[in-house]
Amino acid sequence: MSSDEGRTSGDPGRSGDRRGSGQQRPTGAQRKRAPGSGRRSDTSNRGPTGNRKPGRRDDKGRTRARGASERGGREDRSGGTYVPATTGRGSVQGPQVDEDAIIAELDPSVRRELSSLPGTLAEKVAGHLIMAGRLMDEDPELALQHASTAHDLAPRVLAVREALAIAAYSAADYKTAMREARTVRRMSGDDSWLPVIADCERGLGRPERALDMLRETDLAALPPEVRAEALMVMSGARRDLGQSEAAVALLDTDLLRTGERSGWAARLRVAYAEALAESGCEEEAEKWRTLAAATDPRALGEPETSEIWDLLEQEPGTR
Repeated sequence: MSSDEGRTSGDPGRSGDRRGSGQQRPTGAQRKRAPGSGRRSDTSNRGPTGNRKPGRRDDKGRTRARGASERGGREDRSGGTYVPATTGRGSVQGPQVDEDAIIAELDPSVRRELSSLPGTLAEKVAGHLIMAGRLMDEDPELALQHASTAHDLAPRVLAVREALAIAAYSAADYKTAMREARTVRRMSGDDSWLPVIADCERGLGRPERALDMLRETDLAALPPEVRAEALMVMSGARRDLGQSEAAVALLDTDLLRTGERSGWAARLRVAYAEALAESGCEEEAEKWRTLAAATDPRALGEPETSEIWDLLEQEPGTR
């Protein structure tokens, strides 16, 4: 166990530590998608690591939206957030919505949240949520415009605040993403948003704050997929600070050798491989890239099963 992870265990003898809420997270272990993805099967789970679309990770384990600056790590797009013109509630002038972006396409849990709105307003908000989900990968800036419009129409709906947090994160508007993620966490009591908030600190050029935040969290109380996301953020922060060996040590945990074939496990192994490569262990890194490809359910090729389990069963330090 790394020293960083050890400090998150809530040791009562260490000042400044606090226990996590330990609340059960209402999601599975799938990658988070925006609440309005337009595909009901994609939105049945809620919470940041179960359903978000955070863009793609760069070679330092950081999350980067398409179009973000390739120089200096991440580009914060704060200040460029779309602010639609308004003439009163329900009259927000936002981007165009596809004809088939209708409320029936939303997950039932999101439709229930929108049921408190007048019918016409609920349809407008639903349309922008669906468009935000559809555009998250191909045009994160436009997706953010749709999410911002939905927020201006219905700022008190939790699903809307979630969508804005996810869209802003994907578009590299880290100030907005952090503000909204904090709001969602406060409204829902869901600590699975902590890795998102911490990663936003990294996006704003403050890796030390990201580390401080997650050190004060009892990671052991979080579900495995959330703990994995937190460890990836912490490892990335160490890499931001030029501490490649510490970045590797943070990820060398029991989660790395889980037998679960899931997106979070694959991402954790990719992050570990990249940290190894940065520290000069390219041969070992390639082994973990192979294992990550086998772990990801969407992977096209699969290594031999014996090779996978040989890697999983090795103890830390014997690779």
